[in-house]
Amino acid sequence: MVNEVLQWGLLIVVGILVLGILRQVALILPPETRAISVNGPKLGGTMPRGVLVELDGVAPNWRVEEATTIAFLTESCAGCQRLLANLAVPAVVLTHQVVLIARAASPQFREALVETGAPTIYDEGEIWDACEVTATPLVVRIDREGQILAKGVTHRVDDDALANS
Repeated sequence: MVNEVLQWGLLIVVGILVLGILRQVALILPPETRAISVNGPKLGGTMPRGVLVELDGVAPNWRVEEATTIAFLTESCAGCQRLLANLAVPAVVLTHQVVLIARAASPQFREALVETGAPTIYDEGEIWDACEVTATPLVVRIDREGQILAKGVTHRVDDDALANS
């Protein structure tokens, strides 16, 4: 009888510990929608004026395009490296102009960005702060007026990448 009570007590303690660990893990992991809803400029809103001015400087024809895709990148981001690799693949057909915005890019990273052939804006944090970028690689699609059509954290910049955003 005493042995059974101890076994049940031990099972209850282990159960409480497991629930506590699961709770802590759940607090660490953000919900899937957080990358879309919290990260970056608001869907349907307009890109900050400073970004549009920078776009005019590096890609003056972006207002002629149906839409432009902007990718926010950092050097230390594995997804960003994969995005750059995808841009280098000739089989990837893009119907939108792609502009890269790199934060705190080292000289080596700048060389890698130049090799993509995509217009690039080098930022020290002002643009990222204005756009509220918190996760990378953030890909944002805008229209001719700078209105955000779609966004998401993804390593792809093709047409299907933001279809479910």
